[in-house]
Amino acid sequence: MRLSLSILILALATTPSDGTVERRLVVMGTALEISVTAPSRREALEASEAAVSEIARVESLLSTWKEGGPLARLNTAPAGAPVRLPSELFELLESVFAWSDRTAGVFEPAILPLVTAWGLRTGGRIPPAVELGQALEATGHRRFRLDSPSSAASKLQPGAGIDEGAWGKGYALDRAADVLRAQGVSSAVLDLGGQVLSLSGVSSDGDCVGLADPRDRSRLVGHVVLRGGSLSTSGNSERAMVAGGRRIGHLLDPRTGQPAPDFGSVTVFAPSGLVADLLSTAFFVLGPEKGPELSRRLRAEGVTHEVLYLVERESALEAVASDGFVPAIEDLEVSRLWLNDIPLPAPATRGRKKTTEGRTP
Repeated sequence: MRLSLSILILALATTPSDGTVERRLVVMGTALEISVTAPSRREALEASEAAVSEIARVESLLSTWKEGGPLARLNTAPAGAPVRLPSELFELLESVFAWSDRTAGVFEPAILPLVTAWGLRTGGRIPPAVELGQALEATGHRRFRLDSPSSAASKLQPGAGIDEGAWGKGYALDRAADVLRAQGVSSAVLDLGGQVLSLSGVSSDGDCVGLADPRDRSRLVGHVVLRGGSLSTSGNSERAMVAGGRRIGHLLDPRTGQPAPDFGSVTVFAPSGLVADLLSTAFFVLGPEKGPELSRRLRAEGVTHEVLYLVERESALEAVASDGFVPAIEDLEVSRLWLNDIPLPAPATRGRKKTTEGRTP
């Protein structure tokens, strides 16, 4: 995910409700769509402005694309040199580092050396074996030391670096949601670069989010009804690159240093945008065979989430879903739905079909 400090207001309009404001902007290097409902249009507009400002603040905190931010300074500091961090960022790094351990390293925030080796920020390249080996050696959060008393971090190895791409959007959505709640808003939907967060749903029926076909992102293969929480999808269909005649996915396996095999897409629901964001990356890296096992383990540990894989099988599309995801699915067009390792028929239409697209339980 590319971060940019600029915010461009593209449109501002109201829905049929006088107290609902819809806006489209560019922030964090991607599109943001936000819909806020409040007792009055003025209150909705003020709340949406506060949420957008909060996302911009998080962007300046996390951006590693521009010089000067605290995370960028940590990445460029010499090995062994402590860098004082804002307490918010320090605690966030403690959290995402812990999530790396919790997922056995398939989610890894300190993956910048591999991102650089594969040229994922510069159009893609095939790294020589020696360079890739060096990048893999420098990858991992254990190449950093966090010192709680001073809120300082330091690199333990030259070349180590943190990339915010698999967790920055989710965290920004969480913080924006906190701001909206503080403004008294109880109904809002935010779509930041395809990751959706809902505050209680814009209507009592929930918000309908389109599920894109991983083979053709312009085609929907179903919908998910989202009633609060966040929905994040990971896949390579839009951001894959070609280098040296080879297709390179932008989702890397930090254990091997290679792009994760492309099978389709994975969508994760979680109450937290941060958790949905990082788990969709982890589950994609593991793939549809091993990902559900990690999902079951995390749910047994108390991590609330649901997962849906869309898997390309020759000319067909199959789905692998956790139990709790299925009730939220509408009109899923797949040849087979696998639930708890038991093949079931594809579900029929569940309730009325909504027309909202681009938003995902």
